[in-house]
Amino acid sequence: MPTILIISGWRLFFYANEGNEPIHVHCRKGDMECKYWLNRENFDLEEAFAYNMSPKDKRQIRKIVYEHFEYIEQQWDEFQRRRQPVSYTHLTLPTRCHRCRARWSGV
Repeated sequence: MPTILIISGWRLFFYANEGNEPIHVHCRKGDMECKYWLNRENFDLEEAFAYNMSPKDKRQIRKIVYEHFEYIEQQWDEFQRRRQPVSYTHLTLPTRCHRCRARWSGV
């Protein structure tokens, strides 16, 4: 659950166990919590849910998310890249000894 921003008491973060959901950000401050979907094409937000939040709180967090929209996108992309499984099939073993190399290649 990486935190990407802390602003005015709001913590913006992602959950690592949400599968393949489209880009979104979770926000929490005290006992308030919300989630916003980010629409990259239209530079827009859609509220997924809001818990224990006044209209003023919603305006405040929407403003924060809009002001940091591109940064959130970048952090999302980086977070998703880090979650991808690593493939080692393209690597070759650096050995000087032909006998060692043969042992590892199954020869």
